[in-house]
Amino acid sequence: MSLIYSLDSADVLDTDGDGLGDTLEDGLDGYSALNEDSNDDGVSDRVEYESSQSN
Repeated sequence: MSLIYSLDSADVLDTDGDGLGDTLEDGLDGYSALNEDSNDDGVSDRVEYESSQSN
């Protein structure tokens, strides 16, 4: 079972507005809390994170 953490309407800081909390992004390699597409590949960090959790 995988867990997906995302923001819809929570009291969590999401500086870049990608739907992932800053604390989560700060703890993941390759993600930035300041850029919604941290690797500049055209896919948001939230979509990439959700894809990685479903595999």
